Amino acid sequence: MALADVGRDVTDWLVAEGRLLADPVALVDGFCRRLIAAGLPLQRVRIGQSITHPLLTAWGVVWTTARGGEEYVIDRKVLLTSTFLGSPYEAVLVSRRPLRRALTALGPDDHTIFHELAEAGGTDYLAVPIVYGNATVQVASFVTDRPTGFTDEEAALLERLRHPLAA
Repeated sequence: MALADVGRDVTDWLVAEGRLLADPVALVDGFCRRLIAAGLPLQRVRIGQSITHPLLTAWGVVWTTARGGEEYVIDRKVLLTSTFLGSPYEAVLVSRRPLRRALTALGPDDHTIFHELAEAGGTDYLAVPIVYGNATVQVASFVTDRPTGFTDEEAALLERLRHPLAA
């Protein structure tokens, strides 16, 4: 199936069926499984959403081929640590622009998350900003373990899917 067709099919599912799912894990799982069935080599996907809470800053779902989807929350304190500062998530939140990084030739100055993803077999990383209807911005990240990484066309498709994913 051509990537343009994949994009249309996944978008149609997100806006017709996916948005009606009450369970965010089921939504992310359905999204990832449709992309994999169409040939996209996803290993890990993380999709976040901001929340208004005195102790927490975001919640979301991390999905891997090994474990499926799991919900997570991020404590506000993390925003003051090296886990967030200098991270690709911070870069995307500040710039509101996608960030792509090969994970196959990392150096000591690369953020810890890149090293962790590479140690888990990741070869390519893409993070994209998701702007929700209330104007909050969070990040979706995609990792592949295919030796050659994502193709430019696959990365472009994932970037385009951020808009229907926010719906």
